[in-house]
Amino acid sequence: MAVQYATIPRYSKIRRKLIKKTMYRNPFYRIRWCEGYPLTKPRVVSMNEMIDSDEWDFPDRFLSNLEGLCVSEMLKFEDFSGVLIFERIDLDL
Repeated sequence: MAVQYATIPRYSKIRRKLIKKTMYRNPFYRIRWCEGYPLTKPRVVSMNEMIDSDEWDFPDRFLSNLEGLCVSEMLKFEDFSGVLIFERIDLDL
């Protein structure tokens, strides 16, 4: 019987820095789907969720730029599917 090992995700240097930065301060973003996407309700997502989830597969540089936003600043992400607008928000949790 072969031994199976759990796969441990290997993060890039940029992503590892982001994980450290957001460990105690997890920023939140309102995501709006724009051109190229069907009508979709905006969604609030945390930086940690975007880093850890397979649902979000953004380039490391984009995540780094996103983390650098101040509250109420926006950043646009464009790919072959369409356009997403990210707005950093302040959640009082």
